[in-house]
Amino acid sequence: MTKRSLATAAVALCCLAAPADAAPAALRVKGSDTIGGELGPALARAFEAASPGVTVSWEAIGSATAFTGLLDGTAELGASSRSVSADELARAKELGVELREFVLGYDGVVVIVNPQNPVRRLTVPQLSALLSGAVRSWAELGGPDARPRLYGRPTYSGTHAFVRDRVVRRGEKGATDAFAPETVALEHSAALVEAVAKDPAAVAYVGMGWVRPGVVPLAVAPSPGAPPVEATAETVRSGAYPIARPLLLYTRGEPQGELRRLLQFTLAGANGTRWRIGAGATGGAAATGARCTNAPTSGGMKSWAATSFRPSPASVNWRSRRSSPWGSPRVYSSSGRAIG
Repeated sequence: MTKRSLATAAVALCCLAAPADAAPAALRVKGSDTIGGELGPALARAFEAASPGVTVSWEAIGSATAFTGLLDGTAELGASSRSVSADELARAKELGVELREFVLGYDGVVVIVNPQNPVRRLTVPQLSALLSGAVRSWAELGGPDARPRLYGRPTYSGTHAFVRDRVVRRGEKGATDAFAPETVALEHSAALVEAVAKDPAAVAYVGMGWVRPGVVPLAVAPSPGAPPVEATAETVRSGAYPIARPLLLYTRGEPQGELRRLLQFTLAGANGTRWRIGAGATGGAAATGARCTNAPTSGGMKSWAATSFRPSPASVNWRSRRSSPWGSPRVYSSSGRAIG
């Protein structure tokens, strides 16, 4: 299988070997289409092959369903391309549920156009104007005199929320800009790629691992006058690419049994690296699987107490943490102060 560009980090949990007489187990994963479109199911099948008697179902609709599934008990593992929200944490508090977060990897979100469109690079402010509907013709951006046709993900998608905050609202705290009302929402990233490949005037956004022949990802400059940067494993890892984010896994409290083994298998990868579990544990290793390539220099884990609160990505400079441009997640108190 062709390797795709999801830079990944690893935190391992326990030894991989399961007892020979382990009882059959069924694990349910729900959440992000970015993670679960191809990578998640490929990891699930590989884990099943290494774990006789264990089945893993992986449902990929949108990040919001990760937290719905964890909180209503219909999922053991949640996959999300955004952090848990304040509302979801409040619901967890009501239910007495502790959510634990694990960094799976890092993803660059790319804006894609049809190859017939000559536009190849834009700034974040230009993308904001384009996706919010302020641009009425591609000619305003150096393209043909045609009305842009906008495609995106549904509101329950983590990618939708991330692009809204990081691109449409330009990462500005308190901004209220929104996607254009005429944006066509499609449930799966593969459908976005297909729509853009068929329409010279179309534009959409997807995780960089979804790029296929027939669409062109734009290079992006963070501001006017800054050099445009293409999305690659290297630029995502270094933080140079301006539209990038962590990909996350969540559990209800301390993972146990086969869920614990699935997490280790997923996060540690096939290179056999082992890591000690614990709050703030960090490390780096190359995980392998569909759409995975090199790892960033650190990863991490944290526990969400029911009273914890994490500000929105637009208000947190998570790329400045520790010595890595990515660093490990932090725990925030109810006042928003970093406590770990």
